[in-house]
Amino acid sequence: MRTRFLSELKQKNALSSASIFGIESQIAAYNTGSDYLKQLVAYLQSNFDYLSSFLQEHLPEIRFKQPEATYLAWMDVSQLGLTAEALQDKLVNTGRVGIMSGSTYGDSQYLRMNVACPISKLQEGLKRMEYAIRS
Repeated sequence: MRTRFLSELKQKNALSSASIFGIESQIAAYNTGSDYLKQLVAYLQSNFDYLSSFLQEHLPEIRFKQPEATYLAWMDVSQLGLTAEALQDKLVNTGRVGIMSGSTYGDSQYLRMNVACPISKLQEGLKRMEYAIRS
């Protein structure tokens, strides 16, 4: 019965293994990716620094602590005095900013922002976010 079940899964593409390209890419990344990783970490640090400075200067009521091992910024928006729904409405409809509410992850007092993007995109998103919140 187990053999038949596994056979059915494989035939329906529900059970598979990594492609040869995926395997070779992973090996190359492990063997030669240290320079890229150093550049990536420096770039992400620069984006986090920009985010932190922007919030301190333009949106000081939003608190942010830089994470240690991710490119996701969790921003405490509890001091804005808005419900998660009202804030999300302002961000999406006024600022045209697609950002994940903490409600999705269990805490409505936070926003989650991905900073693994071009700095120009981060700058534009933060300007729009400020505009939406101040409107």
